[in-house]
Amino acid sequence: MRSPAGSSHPGTGRGWGAAVVIVGVGLAIRLGLAAVTLGTNDVTTWRRFGFEVLHYGLAAAYQIDPELVHPPAPTLWATGAVLLSGTSERAFAFLMKLPAISADVVACWLLWRIGWRRRSGSAPGGSMMTGEQGTSSAADDRSAPAPAKIPPRASGSGGFCPPVVLVALWALNPLAILVSGYHGNTDNVYALLVLLAFDLLDRRRFLAAGAVLAAAINVKLIPVLLLPGLLAAARWPGSARRVLAGFFLLLVPMSAVALVLYPFWVLRLLEYGSNREDWGVLLLIKLLEHGHAADVAPGAAELWYFRNGGKWIMLMALLASAGVCRVRRLDAFTTAAVAAGVFLVIAPGFSLQYLVLPALLLVAASPRWGAYFGIMAGCFAGGVYYVFLSENSRWAYSRFWGLFPPVAACCGLIVWAMLLVAVTRLLLRKPASGSIAPEAPDASHVV
Repeated sequence: MRSPAGSSHPGTGRGWGAAVVIVGVGLAIRLGLAAVTLGTNDVTTWRRFGFEVLHYGLAAAYQIDPELVHPPAPTLWATGAVLLSGTSERAFAFLMKLPAISADVVACWLLWRIGWRRRSGSAPGGSMMTGEQGTSSAADDRSAPAPAKIPPRASGSGGFCPPVVLVALWALNPLAILVSGYHGNTDNVYALLVLLAFDLLDRRRFLAAGAVLAAAINVKLIPVLLLPGLLAAARWPGSARRVLAGFFLLLVPMSAVALVLYPFWVLRLLEYGSNREDWGVLLLIKLLEHGHAADVAPGAAELWYFRNGGKWIMLMALLASAGVCRVRRLDAFTTAAVAAGVFLVIAPGFSLQYLVLPALLLVAASPRWGAYFGIMAGCFAGGVYYVFLSENSRWAYSRFWGLFPPVAACCGLIVWAMLLVAVTRLLLRKPASGSIAPEAPDASHVV
């Protein structure tokens, strides 16, 4: 079946040339920003981790530095960046930002493929339909339900959006540019892997979807919170078992090796937690307790939510939202965006770079909300980076030395409220009824 764009291949359709130019512009902006800035104190923290690994070894570094609670993969990248940059802090900062910048480029390619599949005869928005001719691939899972016949521009869960627009929404996304080109952390990488996991699920490649989500945990532990959503979106008979099989096939061997070689590292990873920050529920509790958002000692309710209660409430909310998505038969990308949104709406801790995860998934699930959130969250992040700029550095460097100032915290509350509205609207959107993916499945279908 040929697409409406006149091409049967996603790399030759209408708008591909414009998409390449847009990605090139976004890449140039990110590289330029990375080259002339140091970023945040996350960069100096990663540099310290790299020096510790070089001097003491990986296992010893986890023992001596209580802040080293990240998986080995980004830690080893930081070590390599230290070796390559030598004594140049700016060179290290540039190298440390390259994985996030590269992940944004790959995310643009993935969004193009998602948009192309929708445009080539699938229900827009990942509404789980197979095509305008109503025929499924001969290699599809035999137990999957028969596809429905729909026109290529039928209204679906996300509405029709040209692939080039999806690409532009991420390539030129203010939040994505700031976090990948300035901040200096790895969140764009695991956000890409999460999007890929749900995309593979939507194409009925269940083993691969679970394995990719497990791989994302090797960047940061946050993606494990989206496992309930991934299972909820696996609605075909036996698909949830295959997702779990792929997840544990990759996770269990790595965990076993880690337990044998670096048992202290496993225990340290379990201590991973976010910062206490004036964001979302914590900020609302502070306003109720103190009546203002100034940097004051936290009250009893705020400490309870940050240390204990918030984590359990967040987990219950994630499970509940996954259940709602499954009952309402929402598509994979909507389920992913809901899970990421619930995580940040309820989270007892917060860091600016976490905003990248829902921002990317919102672009895939609802381009309109993705655009709104990307602009608003980008303005919020940019304002916070500016407020914390250090006057003693030759290159732009934001050193977070305390909680967000009251004005910035109130701006963040607006972004939080927007995310809450977006999650609510996604949960209430029209349910899906099939799959957008006509491609033949891989080996994950025969397990």
